[in-house]
Amino acid sequence: MTPASTAPWLARSLNRRRSPAGCGDGGAPGCPLPGPRSFSRLGGLGLVAATGSAILIGGTALVLYARAGIPARPLSAAAMAAIACILFVLLCVWTLGILAMLVAGRMQPRRCPRGDHPGQGTARDPLTGLLGRHDMRALIADLGRAPARAAIIMIDIDRFRSVNTYLGAECGDGLLAQAAGRILDLAAPHPVARAGGDQFAIICDGVDAEAANRLGQTVVGTMAVPFRLGDVPPFHVTASVGVAHGATEGIADLRDAADEAMHVAKCQGGNQLVSFVGTLGQAPAERAALEQDLHRACRSSSELFLAFQPIVSLSDGRILSIEALARWRHPQSGMVAPARFVPVAETSGMMLDLGCKLRELAVVQAADWRDRKIAPLPVINLNVSPLELARSDVPHGLGVLIDRHGLDRAGFCLEVTEGSFTDERALQSLRAARAAGFQIAMDDFGVGYSSLAQLPRLPLTSIKLDRSFIHEAMEGGDGLSLLATVVQLAHVLKLPVTAEGVETAQSLRIIAGCGCDAVQGFVFARPLSPAELEPWLQPGYRATMHPAPARTPD
Repeated sequence: MTPASTAPWLARSLNRRRSPAGCGDGGAPGCPLPGPRSFSRLGGLGLVAATGSAILIGGTALVLYARAGIPARPLSAAAMAAIACILFVLLCVWTLGILAMLVAGRMQPRRCPRGDHPGQGTARDPLTGLLGRHDMRALIADLGRAPARAAIIMIDIDRFRSVNTYLGAECGDGLLAQAAGRILDLAAPHPVARAGGDQFAIICDGVDAEAANRLGQTVVGTMAVPFRLGDVPPFHVTASVGVAHGATEGIADLRDAADEAMHVAKCQGGNQLVSFVGTLGQAPAERAALEQDLHRACRSSSELFLAFQPIVSLSDGRILSIEALARWRHPQSGMVAPARFVPVAETSGMMLDLGCKLRELAVVQAADWRDRKIAPLPVINLNVSPLELARSDVPHGLGVLIDRHGLDRAGFCLEVTEGSFTDERALQSLRAARAAGFQIAMDDFGVGYSSLAQLPRLPLTSIKLDRSFIHEAMEGGDGLSLLATVVQLAHVLKLPVTAEGVETAQSLRIIAGCGCDAVQGFVFARPLSPAELEPWLQPGYRATMHPAPARTPD
């Protein structure tokens, strides 16, 4: 057995308790669950009925035989008919009794050794064969004794209810079973449990945070591969993945932390991984207070504002566009990092209000630059979450706002993550935005393992590569080849490519050598206030490289 083939086999072995003959086998769930007591009662009643009926039938036959030997006192026709009816009824009772015993024997599960039963952790999930909830809780409890190198990865299939609605429950069960098999193969040698419904958990011991995130990201990509379910065409689903590592500050309970991260991933549109950070685990009272303050900030005219980071052409240093980034100046607490308040907005249902407020600020700022004769106006990139696209008419609302200020819709670009293209409502909204004249950029391309074959069918005008491409390329080898190949493919589709997160001269040389069209990052500029950005917008301005400053939240 080769090392490559050992991993899936080892994972399945670890997720399957060894059991003696009669207690389950390879691909099936482990030791079967004990049947209800009614099965035993059914067998007992069947035994009594069959035995009693046999005795009565035999006794009646003996009486008839004895009477047949007494010619002087023959039985009447009515008596013979009655006896025949009684014998027929007894025969039916006897037959039903035998059937009852056979049914009880088939349904009564085989007894497992060591006195195992549900509640002792040996019961497998009957559909997937994975560990059950009790085993999962026991393994997580063991991790709690030494959590520094432990992690839990929670996986939830996005919009699974639509699978049952569209294909039926049988296909839904088949998809869950296939999903369990994929996760099991990827997780080797870590155990996998079905946490309930369409949720799964990988319990990792002896891993660092980076390895746990890589595994979670691989799960995201693997779940996006179409499932084959009987005679139906290949069926596409995605997954929301949350990762919590024991070394992360602010974690009181690994399972709860992974659940929280998974919930944020789902609120952001799914088809992505979210790693738990301390701000996600804020105390409930603190989160509630921050949520109320954010409600007030969305109505205020002074607390929320925008910073702008230039996107620079690699060919001549021109400013191609600027990305609008949210900022919050709290009246008591000062500056609140986006990494702290954006997740609160996403999980509290405030993302629609926050996004609408930020887009309004961007349009007002563009109108102000135009009125002050700052030209040419740069394209302004606006981040839009999949949740906003699916639940509100962003293109219409933004179009009305832009038209009111007399601006050009082509001067605004909607930056969306790959998860937006997996939700049909969000995808329809993006097509409407493109038809209305807006530009569309796929942000963080590569995080959600998009299918490259889908790119020609998406309403895109540009691609922004995730910074992980740069990190891999800086290590050379396959990472560098992959970056160059992705850039070439985008160019074949006539899509310009921007590299994000470029901070050093070395990374700048690498992306320039791979043919990227533009760059965004600290190597040229940190996020700037409108006043700081205005010199960049003057005619003839060319950006120059700067040393990377200390990182600040975007």
